[in-house]
Amino acid sequence: MTSSFTNLLLAARFLGMIERPRDYRNLCENLSGIVQDLIRTQFDTIAALPPPLSGAFYSSQRHQFSAAREAALKMLEMSSGRVTTMCETFLSLRHGPMSSCIRTRWWFVAFLPTRQRALMNWIFCPSWTASS
Repeated sequence: MTSSFTNLLLAARFLGMIERPRDYRNLCENLSGIVQDLIRTQFDTIAALPPPLSGAFYSSQRHQFSAAREAALKMLEMSSGRVTTMCETFLSLRHGPMSSCIRTRWWFVAFLPTRQRALMNWIFCPSWTASS
């Protein structure tokens, strides 16, 4: 499923750049470099994360919501439904009943704007502990 989504996304992006194939290639190479850098620099951090024993909540600003939704669907798919997932924008989470859905032993993953990513990419529910 992930490769299908990625291929559809790249194909749609190409259609918007069909007159500029060199720019499209540069864009793809840039995206590939970002992912390679993420894996190279954050692999140990990601590997050291405790498993989401109950669920995962993905949150973002409105313009990043599709990425948060795709991440939630991917977690649900990769765990064969054993990990409950939800996603919502920060504003909806803060002002809505969704905030009561976050329980202990859940991951809380925030999709942060670029300038804030260096500060924090993963935010955990404060009540989560290894013994919970």
